[in-house]
Amino acid sequence: MWKRLIFPTVIVAVSWLLVSGATTYYIYWLNQSYQRVFAENVEAIYSSSRIQEAAWKILAGVNAAGSDATFAHPVFAPTLESLEREYLKLRRLSFTAPEIELVNVLGGQLDAFKSLLDTAQHDGSPLENAKRILLMHQLSDATRELAATSDQLRSINQKLLLDANAQRDSASASVFIIRTCILIFGPGLGIAYGWWMAQRLQHSVARITVTLRDATVGDRSLGAVCIDEQSDLDAIQTQVEQVVERLNRANDELKKARDEVLRSERLAAVGELAAGVAHELRNPLTSVKLLLQHAAQKAPSELMADAKLQLILDEIARMETTIQSLLDFSRPPRLNRSRHDVRESLRRAMNLIIGRSQQQHVDVSAEFGDVPLMVNADPEQLHQVFVNLLLNGLESMPNGGQLRLQAGTSNTSQLIEVRVLDTGIGIPAEILKRLFEPFATSKDRGTGLGLAVSRRIVSDHQGMIEATNQPTGGAQFRIVLPAA
Repeated sequence: MWKRLIFPTVIVAVSWLLVSGATTYYIYWLNQSYQRVFAENVEAIYSSSRIQEAAWKILAGVNAAGSDATFAHPVFAPTLESLEREYLKLRRLSFTAPEIELVNVLGGQLDAFKSLLDTAQHDGSPLENAKRILLMHQLSDATRELAATSDQLRSINQKLLLDANAQRDSASASVFIIRTCILIFGPGLGIAYGWWMAQRLQHSVARITVTLRDATVGDRSLGAVCIDEQSDLDAIQTQVEQVVERLNRANDELKKARDEVLRSERLAAVGELAAGVAHELRNPLTSVKLLLQHAAQKAPSELMADAKLQLILDEIARMETTIQSLLDFSRPPRLNRSRHDVRESLRRAMNLIIGRSQQQHVDVSAEFGDVPLMVNADPEQLHQVFVNLLLNGLESMPNGGQLRLQAGTSNTSQLIEVRVLDTGIGIPAEILKRLFEPFATSKDRGTGLGLAVSRRIVSDHQGMIEATNQPTGGAQFRIVLPAA
């Protein structure tokens, strides 16, 4: 439910921020643009007026000089420089096609005006009356043309200024309308959505019915909690507290039941362990008892045969092995980790079983590679695991076969993989499921503790061991250890 509330709220908030930010930035940009256009057009209007003023000022000066021999063009040099500056400013401020066209015309007129002033310059001799009258007419015409073109430029800039102002007013009005609509309809949409969610919440609350039952007793009901459309939040809170109280009570009962189950499982495990130990110890004890009883029935001077003594010793050794395996399983030794190459432990294990493999005509091969496989582990305990797996492989091939030992890194180079593969009879399906449990074995004289101890050693090294049957026959044991 909260996702349905949070998501639309976030969407509305983000949309509001985006719209507010966008409109605010647009208004700011619009004002800046208008200010820039206003400044450019006003400056262009002033420049046009100054060009007119300078042209008429020069014409008035020429008329005042008349045919006086002291008249010279340099007298009007500052005014001409001012006129030239304003013209260049107009060129810089012209952006539209009409402006650029008029500024080009104004440039030609200005060149003609300056040419006439150059003609008026002389070496001090008075101008002839006819030439003077003609020159004055030409200067007057050029000045009027400059003034007319300047008027047109000023009119264009005034129109551009009015258009920019109108566009700004129109855009400001549109933004104002949009913001007003958002202010009006946004809260309305929020209220409508909130009302819709409230209706859905009310309908959902109306359908809530919680019934708790004691699963251990059967149909005995722990009570029912019913909520209708008229229930308010306080009533719902009260009902929820009742539900929580009943759930806690049921949870306590479940914990007690679980503890009873765990206690029963532990007792069952102890019973299974006791049965396994009794079975493993009773058979050799029976053999020893029968041999000793048989020896006791004979004359005291007769000595027991060497074969019978050896059988007694073998059975006692078998019991010692069983007891030691139980001790190893129940009280694992402390790890003595060291950084070493796991291939060395594998070679030691191979050298230990090579004699037996030759007797059974088993071909033993190794694929280790040339790259060191470094691990931070207890080499003696790993050696124990490898020897146990190799011996199991040999015992599955009494009439010969192939025993392969592979070692390498995984794809990530963070793990070391060791595989032991044989071509024996494989692992029976009923044993494969519980192969690493204590006393799980298919061998007549096996204790079933070797693989359980091996799994405990591998687990202590934060590794993993698994067993599978190969499709072509035989078993495969795979050990994964973290690389150092």
